[in-house]
Parts: sequence; structure tokens; C-alpha cells
Amino acid sequence: MGLSGNGARALALVRPPAEGLGGVAALSGSATGRVQEVVLNGRSMRSLECRSRRSPESVLSHYAEIAEAQLAPGVPYIKVEDGPAGGSLHWIDPQGVARAVLVESDPYGGGTRYRILIDESGRTLGSPGQDAALPLGLRPSDFPRATVESSVAAPDGSGLLMLRAPGDPAAVAGRLLGPIEARGFRCDRSALRAYEAASGLLVIPLKHPSGVQGTLSITPGEGESRACLSLHPAN
Repeated sequence: MGLSGNGARALALVRPPAEGLGGVAALSGSATGRVQEVVLNGRSMRSLECRSRRSPESVLSHYAEIAEAQLAPGVPYIKVEDGPAGGSLHWIDPQGVARAVLVESDPYGGGTRYRILIDESGRTLGSPGQDAALPLGLRPSDFPRATVESSVAAPDGSGLLMLRAPGDPAAVAGRLLGPIEARGFRCDRSALRAYEAASGLLVIPLKHPSGVQGTLSITPGEGESRACLSLHPAN
């Protein structure tokens, strides 16, 4: 049975957008949230959060092809690959619209979470400045030995912070958890202790009394590690 009148209009208001954002389509079969204003690297822009059952590597590869097709002449795109943890893409189209796709594994629901971000101001997407607001009210100065690469902070408490720092995942986690816990998050340090005898991706679950939950995911590299702090609002 179909809806009409007020019922149809109400459904249209709550139905999430399925087509994507600003000329960047969501993957077929993805679950999508609402388009919202967020702060990326210290600047306001629009964001759409999506979920896919495909792997992070597959999602990142898909959007790398889109980035190549949409590039402004002579302007390369930036691609950061973190293997099973995900990664990010940043590019600019010929009209000067800056775009980014931030990809991460979803340890709670399986598959991949990814965010499509659009900045139509004509400015390029760069790293956050030293005074930029990061998720949780953090600042780059809270991580003196880390380089912040991308940051998304949304009004509902969700966000994404991607950075790199010297050391193995366990050492980097030990330095990052302090500022996070100071914001009231409970961190499952058992994952950190268990990692001492393991290798590869380190995932530490986080939860705030407000209901916001997330993960701190860290992957090893040559002499440094990449970390992704991902936060999602209470359901």
C-alpha cells in the first residue's frame, strides 16, 4: 500500500539521501545518513555518512577511480591507504570544488563506514591548523608527537580524526589514549595489552557516558603508525 498526502511528505523528510553528495555518488547498496554541516580541517562543509558491506580497500579503490575522473587539469589527488583500516582521498574538480572521502573499517557492524565531504568554497583541502577544533574538542597540540592529516567534527558528537605518529601501534596508542580519556571516554585497554604479542591492526573500542561510541584504530608502518579515531553518535 502506498502513501500519499501528509504521510508521503513525512516519509520524504526522514528518508536519507541515496544518491550521494555534490556529484559523488554513494556506493550501490550503501546505507546513508543525513547530509549535515561538519567542520573538516577547521572549515565548515557538508558531509554524508554511509555504510557498505564492501571492504575498506574496495571502497577506497572505487572512489580513487572517481577522483581521477573528476580532477582539475594538472592537479593530482591525494590518497592515503591504511590497508584493512581504510584510508582517505582528497581532490579538486575543475570548478574548484574540493572533495574528500574518508574510509574506515566498521568493527561493530562489519564492512565499511565512509564519509563523503564537499567544500564548495573554492579553497583547497589541507591539514588542520594548530588552532583547528578536532573531535571531542581536542586540538592538534594535544598530540605533540603526531601529525594530524584529516579531521571531521560534527555537532552530534560524531567525528573522524586521522593522524600519523612515530612508534609502533602500542606505543602510539599509549600516547593518544590519555587526551581521549580526559574527555570522559572509557577505553578498553585490554585490546592494548593483548596486542603486545600480536601484530598488524590494533583496534581499541571507546565509549562515552553520553552514548557516543567509537574506535581508535592503528596500523603499523616503517618507523611510524597511522591512527584513526572514529566516533559515532548514540543510536
